[in-house]
Amino acid sequence: MSWSQRIFSMMAHHSVKSEQIQHAQTLSTTSGLNNERQQTQNYTLHAHDPSLPLEYVGVKGEYDLTGLAKRVALALDADPDVSWIKTLCIIQHGARISFLGKVASAESLNKVIALANQVEGTREVDVSQVVIENSVPEQVMQPMAS
Repeated sequence: MSWSQRIFSMMAHHSVKSEQIQHAQTLSTTSGLNNERQQTQNYTLHAHDPSLPLEYVGVKGEYDLTGLAKRVALALDADPDVSWIKTLCIIQHGARISFLGKVASAESLNKVIALANQVEGTREVDVSQVVIENSVPEQVMQPMAS
């Protein structure tokens, strides 16, 4: 399941009308993430009302309370280095994107952070709720007292 599909399935659990979910899924599957020209569109906002805060601009320039999270999801789907990650969840709090879950390495997490920061409207990326599976606990790294 792609990042954007996870976002849209989360919407389903929060009583979003089914036609809105179907429309969002259609946008996800037809937004064109298969070639370079289309991938770069994920980082650039479509024409939108300039009075809208960037965090509430949807995938097609419409008003959307979760617009930033959806655009971050599309950016993550477009990058083969992180598109395969299935163990993170995206949550939007205004202009802050929070990730929850676990990743295999610090390198993967740093890539996710960098991509999220590149999306217009992102002011902060919170990863305090993310566990890195291949990290060594601090207690093991400390020298033993003699």
